Amino acid sequence: RQIINILIVWMLTGFWHGADWNFIIWGFVLFALIFIEKQGVKDYMDTHRTVGHIYMLILIPLQWMVFAVSDLKSLGALYGRLVGVGGVSVNASDWLIQISDTWWIILLAIVLCMEFPRRIYRKHKSSIIMTILLAAVFCAVIYCLYMGLNDPFMYFRF
Repeated sequence: RQIINILIVWMLTGFWHGADWNFIIWGFVLFALIFIEKQGVKDYMDTHRTVGHIYMLILIPLQWMVFAVSDLKSLGALYGRLVGVGGVSVNASDWLIQISDTWWIILLAIVLCMEFPRRIYRKHKSSIIMTILLAAVFCAVIYCLYMGLNDPFMYFRF
């Protein structure tokens, strides 16, 4: 019964995001991921936290691509290009362009997925240095949000 309820919730969530097939598929894929996790993969990821974090770091952005590309044919071509399926290979220059702009974010995300930043935080969470560091991170996030203000709100197209 729980699995059926999760399926219904994610199908409705996909439909709520947009009455188009890519959103319905998005909801189904997220249901499938939750179903697989409930079959025992979650226990492994809970034991090996770095694997779980990297798993989410890869799968969630792949799911967000549904919001950037609205038609199924283009979405399929994009996914195919990412993995080299259907005779379409990844253009090395595409990766280089993206990585040259965002390498530091990728590196920071990978490092923060590991256990030692959590240990450092727990050890120093009451210190003034940690407070200043977290305030700086907060300010950086607000700045990044501000710089993206010219992007239209994604739900305006529904």
